[in-house]
Amino acid sequence: MKTKVLKKEIKVETTLYYSDLGKEPKGRGVWAFSIGSKEGYEDVTKAFFTNSMTYKEAVRVAKEEAQRRGATVIYVLP
Repeated sequence: MKTKVLKKEIKVETTLYYSDLGKEPKGRGVWAFSIGSKEGYEDVTKAFFTNSMTYKEAVRVAKEEAQRRGATVIYVLP
């Protein structure tokens, strides 16, 4: 049986975003995440997109998706 990942165990990695844009993610917009690996950065068809919302709300939604997939890391995409 697969162990459920807790939301607090999911790491939010912002280095890809920061290295491309030179700033930390914040504000409102449509956010993109790569869940569990950097595949979404290399292939946009594998990225997870949110509706327009604040960064904080988007992280919550992405963590829910990561939890559903059993992933322990999400990458914020530029």
